[in-house]
Amino acid sequence: MNSKAQFIYDDAQQPLYAILPFAEYKRLLGEDQLAPQKPSLLSEDGLSIRLPNGGPGAAIDLPRFVDYWARSGLLSMPINQRAKRFDQFERTELFSLEPFIRGCFLSKDSSYKNTMQVTTEVIGALVETGMFKEVRYDQAQLNEGQRFDRDKALVKEEDLHKYSRTVKCLEIVESEVLKFLKAHPHKGQCINRYWFLDEYYKPTFLK
Repeated sequence: MNSKAQFIYDDAQQPLYAILPFAEYKRLLGEDQLAPQKPSLLSEDGLSIRLPNGGPGAAIDLPRFVDYWARSGLLSMPINQRAKRFDQFERTELFSLEPFIRGCFLSKDSSYKNTMQVTTEVIGALVETGMFKEVRYDQAQLNEGQRFDRDKALVKEEDLHKYSRTVKCLEIVESEVLKFLKAHPHKGQCINRYWFLDEYYKPTFLK
């Protein structure tokens, strides 16, 4: 018993109550135990991230994913974590992470295309690779044909009153991406910048 515990005895000098520190009380109830951590979605070899909402075998192929960022010159991308039908994304939204993952890392006939894929756990696994970090900007510019510009997304202090929410984005750690590509070059079909116009990936709703 914890040495800081105190006892209250009855008339027969039998222990009736034990007074103990609250931390010890919580420990005895098991309330101070950390909740078991969910297993990481990042594979043991660090080359893929499982998509839990994508069906059997669905995953982000990291060499192909990172190759896309590097060849497109992307530094940041709005995550656009939306639970809506794939065909309801506007054209400019196709430059953001959620539709990109659905379009390029699920099969064309996947029945999971209308299910949100970029869950908090998927973002966590991307950050876990060391090649990405989650950041927030005051405004995301999604002009067709233009990459997301980090500096332009930062709103001047005098304009902050115009915006009611920030935009969650994924930003690369360039030094780590370069090291990864050197160690794990992508050898298959590359994803071009306008992936949604490529017949290999083009969504049926754009045809």
